[in-house]
Amino acid sequence: MSVYTSPQELSDGLSLLNSISLISNPYPLVLQTFYDRRAKLVSPELPRFAIILGVVHTILLFVATITFLLKVFQSRRVERKIWFWRRHYSSLSTTPYFVPNGFFIIELLQMCGCMCYLMFVVGFYWLVKHPESIPVYIEAGTMFWHTVALVPGAIAFWLGGWSAFYVVYLAPKANARDSTPEKISIHHPVVLNTICISVPVLITTYFCSVGIALFVKLKQTIDTIGLVTSTLKQLSVDWKPNDPMSAKNNARFFNVLTSLTVEGNHLMKLVQAEGTGWAVVSIFIIAFYIGNAIASGRLVKRSMLIATGSKKLVDHESEFQEESKETINSQGKTHLDSHLESQAASRGSAHFSSQATKRGSTYQNPASMRKLQRTYYYLYISCVLMTLFMGLNFAYSITYVTKLRSIIFDIKWQERLIDLITSTTVLLSFSLFLQSFMLMIWG
Repeated sequence: MSVYTSPQELSDGLSLLNSISLISNPYPLVLQTFYDRRAKLVSPELPRFAIILGVVHTILLFVATITFLLKVFQSRRVERKIWFWRRHYSSLSTTPYFVPNGFFIIELLQMCGCMCYLMFVVGFYWLVKHPESIPVYIEAGTMFWHTVALVPGAIAFWLGGWSAFYVVYLAPKANARDSTPEKISIHHPVVLNTICISVPVLITTYFCSVGIALFVKLKQTIDTIGLVTSTLKQLSVDWKPNDPMSAKNNARFFNVLTSLTVEGNHLMKLVQAEGTGWAVVSIFIIAFYIGNAIASGRLVKRSMLIATGSKKLVDHESEFQEESKETINSQGKTHLDSHLESQAASRGSAHFSSQATKRGSTYQNPASMRKLQRTYYYLYISCVLMTLFMGLNFAYSITYVTKLRSIIFDIKWQERLIDLITSTTVLLSFSLFLQSFMLMIWG
């Protein structure tokens, strides 16, 4: 018998149990079979999986905390204000654009994600090593922590890249040729602020809702499993040969099994909803990072060409003036934004001075050029790594959804999924740390 036994199998089992229970006591054997079946569904590799995840995320939590403190002390040392959002003003609107500061947000979200994973690991290790002593709420809570553990990381990926995406694609331009009604509507502060905030809110709401539903449904399933075992124990004690109440007792027992089957099917649908959600988020983040890297790369590459003298400064006169104006109107920039916008301001100043000399002169700054080159290469390396890591997360999510029954009943599939989950979570957490570390170095 299983949580996922079909109705036909239950009907056949009830007929067989009614026949046997008239002449012998089958309930101890049924109870032992139930225990054995549950034990066989647990891979011996699960404790190793829990230990690896626990060690990795403990280290990452420690590193993220140290990195955040270093950034805080660094900001105080250079008398830089510690902030998490900046207000970006444009001449087209008096309403500010709110842009997150990935320099500080990444570590806080990574620490939150690591703590969620550690909560999951503690409950999961307790469950696989001492299933008889774990409280019901902790056992059911492991599904909730597993569902929401990746949420802070996904939000960090989004907020960490939003500022560059905003500057390149969505920042409003004062040029008349960019003032079409469609672009004005897209560039409206309410629209951009809604896009920036809505994605983290939607991700958090969806996975917290699924996690809470999984917690409730798993607790109900655990309670029903307890009712199954207690019913079998009671039937074992009360059994008598040719008992006229035998058929009624068996029907009551199989009603409990039917409830367990229904709850198990609902639980599977919720787990599949979790996996489907992470598959969609993975594809979305991959597309976002590719678009962000391409757009940011174009901006940085263009600045490199101007810095090396490969392009005439006067060809970008109106653009530099506008970028310089927007730089002045910005408050509290991220390190990457401040660097790119300061380049724009420098190029604008160089342009105004070049008018006093010879048209067609170029701006050359070897130090800025080298920093721009590092930024340019890092953006593309980060995009490639993120695509690979989120691709792994997508593969894990799809496997989780399509092979869920095999994962439940086949230990080999459990071991494959364990390796995939371990590698995916470790690489995703490491990629967040890499982004944070590079921001600290280049900030």
